[in-house]
Amino acid sequence: VENETKNGSQTENNWTLLSKYDRFFMGSTDNYWGAKSVFESDEFADLNLRTTIGPYLGRLFFEKKFFTLQAEVGPVYVNEQFKQAGAEDWSGISWIIKAESDRLGYGTTLYLNHDGSQNLQASDNLILNTKIGLSFPLIHGFETFFQVEFEYDGGAVEGVENLDTTYDWNIGYTW
Repeated sequence: VENETKNGSQTENNWTLLSKYDRFFMGSTDNYWGAKSVFESDEFADLNLRTTIGPYLGRLFFEKKFFTLQAEVGPVYVNEQFKQAGAEDWSGISWIIKAESDRLGYGTTLYLNHDGSQNLQASDNLILNTKIGLSFPLIHGFETFFQVEFEYDGGAVEGVENLDTTYDWNIGYTW
């Protein structure tokens, strides 16, 4: 959930809920299948609710301490409910790519999280979300991260920017 105000004006109000189920294929430690559902809302993109559901196949390409890479791909059904533009249903393909490395040392992690969905009926309706960041430990389980997030929606309604860029700095706790 993100809700941001600058100079007394609200500039961001959105949320995302992701639910996934993964299951490794029998005898495999690298290949898996699963199903996901994603629910998203973004007031400033005119999006009341985007529901995405579908199965996927995944693979852990590398799972080492210094570098981890994993990817998933599968068909999806998407239902979008807009405030002004009405509703739209489409089928498409969805993917997730995650990579991280602790090569910098000292508990620091460099990461990339990318997901996307492509509408198969309208090639210009492409959704891309990319987070690139650096996290590192502080003290007693507390950590901080700096992150740049790019959100592209090729099917954005008229009057809404296709690309949104956010710079984040957060402090959290890990146990």
